[in-house]
Amino acid sequence: MSRYVRDLVVAEFDKMVKKEYANTKTLSSRVRVKKNVEGATCRFQKSTQGMATKKVPQADVVPMNLDYSYVTATLEDWNAPEYTDVFDKPKVNFDEKKEITELSGAAVGRRETQIIIDSLTAGATTLTVAKTIGSTTVMNTAKFRDTQRLLNYWNVPEDGRTFLMSSEARSDMLGDSDADTFDKNAIKALVDGQLKKWLGFDIISIGYVAEGGLPKSGDTRSAYAWHKSCVGHAVGMNMRTEINYVPDKTSWLVNTLFSAGAIAIDAKGMVTISHDEQ
Repeated sequence: MSRYVRDLVVAEFDKMVKKEYANTKTLSSRVRVKKNVEGATCRFQKSTQGMATKKVPQADVVPMNLDYSYVTATLEDWNAPEYTDVFDKPKVNFDEKKEITELSGAAVGRRETQIIIDSLTAGATTLTVAKTIGSTTVMNTAKFRDTQRLLNYWNVPEDGRTFLMSSEARSDMLGDSDADTFDKNAIKALVDGQLKKWLGFDIISIGYVAEGGLPKSGDTRSAYAWHKSCVGHAVGMNMRTEINYVPDKTSWLVNTLFSAGAIAIDAKGMVTISHDEQ
């Protein structure tokens, strides 16, 4: 068989990978995103709070003297390569292609999520909810309330708040003493086993991932809450795929590539929540 893969096959494969990637990326829509970034770094601007002053007739206006600054995200190149002989066959079986696309797209989606988690780990250090807050040390409603209190103190907008926790923490939340309250409101958490929103936060949970996931030290796992405007995600090269035949391996190399970076913009809009997870 010819070692040339038709453009149509490559385009079809690329489309399948992008679809799987879209299904697995969970955090990029929860942060500020800058696309088509040129170069190895990207700046995100931030400013201090302004204050209005009383207008006095015929007097000079008093500037707010806003303090503008910026943080810089460093972009890195990532790829998810895999050798395969699936393209050697006269007719490529759909299930075999599907398996490769799922693995490739999911790997890129998880890495993008991990990049954002790492920026939260590095930046969400100012506001912290301790491990022992609440009646127990596991994730509970008391920790949610204290997280809300910290963000409210700094007047962080209520719309656009996200709470990221482990799958174990979500399980603990479903067993929280307020679970009965969950079922009395529109959430119906115990009915479908999901907890998607609580105390104004959109909740996302993740389980084990090879990339690292949420940090854990001993029995203490970290969770994060933040506002969308407080974390920046820079994309230099959108996810794309390549298919090349490698004679030395007598196999096709399927590679999915992208370039991105993330940075904490405003630590006052980010909270670290510690909880027990054995």
